[in-house]
Amino acid sequence: MAPEAHDAPSTTNAPETTSGTATGPRRQRTQKKPRQSFTERVKSIRPLELLPGLLLAAAVMALYTCYSLQQMKHWVTPSWDLAIFTQMAQAYSHFSVPIVPIKGPDFNLWGDHFHPILVLLGPIYALFPSPTTLLVVQNALVAFASFAIVRFTQRAFALAQKTEDAQKTEDAQKNEPAQNAQSAKLQGVIPTLTGLLLGAGFALSFGVQQAIAAQFHEVAFAVPLLAMSLGYLVLASRVSGTERARYLAYACWWSLPIAFVKEDMGITVAAIGLIIFIRTGWLSIAVDILMPRLSAGTPAPMRTRMQQLYSSWARTPAVAESTMVMMWGVFWSAVAVYVILPYFNSGGNFDYADKVNFSAALGDPFGSALQMLSNNTKLATLGLLLITGAVLWVISPLAAIALPTLAWRLLSTMESYWASTWHYSLVLMPVVFLALLDAVVRVRYGVVPAAIPVRSAAIPVRSAARVADSASAEEPQANTEPGRLSALARRIPVWALPAVALFLAVSPIFVAGSQQPLASLGNAQFTASALTATDQMKQDAVQKVPEGVSVASDLSILTQLIPGRTVYWIGHTGEPAPDYVVIDRRSNSWGGNPPTNAAQYAADRYGHSYAKYATVGTSDIVRRVD
Repeated sequence: MAPEAHDAPSTTNAPETTSGTATGPRRQRTQKKPRQSFTERVKSIRPLELLPGLLLAAAVMALYTCYSLQQMKHWVTPSWDLAIFTQMAQAYSHFSVPIVPIKGPDFNLWGDHFHPILVLLGPIYALFPSPTTLLVVQNALVAFASFAIVRFTQRAFALAQKTEDAQKTEDAQKNEPAQNAQSAKLQGVIPTLTGLLLGAGFALSFGVQQAIAAQFHEVAFAVPLLAMSLGYLVLASRVSGTERARYLAYACWWSLPIAFVKEDMGITVAAIGLIIFIRTGWLSIAVDILMPRLSAGTPAPMRTRMQQLYSSWARTPAVAESTMVMMWGVFWSAVAVYVILPYFNSGGNFDYADKVNFSAALGDPFGSALQMLSNNTKLATLGLLLITGAVLWVISPLAAIALPTLAWRLLSTMESYWASTWHYSLVLMPVVFLALLDAVVRVRYGVVPAAIPVRSAAIPVRSAARVADSASAEEPQANTEPGRLSALARRIPVWALPAVALFLAVSPIFVAGSQQPLASLGNAQFTASALTATDQMKQDAVQKVPEGVSVASDLSILTQLIPGRTVYWIGHTGEPAPDYVVIDRRSNSWGGNPPTNAAQYAADRYGHSYAKYATVGTSDIVRRVD
């Protein structure tokens, strides 16, 4: 569902407290703004404000779907992953456990990676049983994320501008009515323009392009969830009081399903929870409770202070929630790696456990840091990631959310994890562009103090007073005159850095010899509507294999054989022996040395007799005869 259109900042930054005891000053309870119902929030949405983001999302969907369709038409098969996930979706569509024969006979995919969120593919695949369905779903998830980025940009600037306008005096506004009217028009255009630049930069970034080219992977489901959660984090930084607490709660809720995308994403969820926890502003309150100033009088006993700390933690909005998010993320990553994956794995372990040695990294953090920066491929990926967000994105606290993914990739012994290709950078792209949005808004409008009110008067007045004093102490920081550097930065148009990010994303596509996937759309052979002789041969080979049978094949037509058949990769041996075997002599699977006698090859591999069934171009099809 699209984010709400208008949410004004709270009219007051003062925290809610009561005078529950005779000691301490009496403080007035903050006036709460009545919560809008869901229907009211839907009615408040202005369709014209949604239109730019929707048009961008439609363009992104059309662009990548065109690319995916051309891949399928011309039998572009980067790996066997699409075939694996297609078999999984096929199983889910029949309400079955995800047995994936391509990975091996009776192989349960719950023992490979932890991605229960992919159950959602089942009903979709049931309606459209095709590998292309998964590609379209992935494109739709990316398109939605681009829309969300546009919408959150519009809302973040709207909130920031309302706060800035509230600080202006009525006299200044009366003295410059024409200028204010012109400024209001620009304010209506610039947020949308900035959002479109950020959304397009995200959609065309190297991480998204490479993931689309690598075809479907489970991490695609994390993209819109990350965009929503981080988007609300950006909105929370523009307001204070109850409004901030509400946005932080939304960020918490949207982050929870991310733990079900993949086993490592739980740590990313924990990182999101930590950022939410910090943005509540409660950490300084906790320090004041545990280590009170001597000027405040004799400190209370430690037991009393611990009780006060717990009460404050439980009753300050978003603090307990963000703590639970951190625990939730760590819990699911730990349970997935140490319980679920080994349980369903035929070997009784997690197959990728030896790819990253985290214990060694924790034992020698300095040496591990040097290891992460000791390789040209790693440095190239980090450099590309840095410039993708026009560098400035790293000044946002949201940038820390990228660290878990970067850590396991750069500490891994698998060289394929280090590069900027494949799908490994996809989950980093929402982080980069929403961190860039957060940084741009911070530079332009400054920092807004948290001032989140306490839910009730259950905590002592002295602690409640500290909440108010902490918030009031922060308020002048937002209103002070900016320094020279800040003033210079604020004169830079807010759309400038997003425009740079978009330029850096798009320009490599048009460089001669570009390795960016979208560059292939300028290749007449890739975009041709007519099938080549090789394409037609592969299509005919698939049609030659009857439905309802079991078949083993090399990579060339593996994916397209799946609907209606039990498909094995030709790499397994012994039982179960497939009914048919397809060998494409031109496939890369054979390293230039394909079998000369397909029937004999199949007999030697599976221990049964096979006879020639058909030859289609360079594809030999044999059938089991015993």
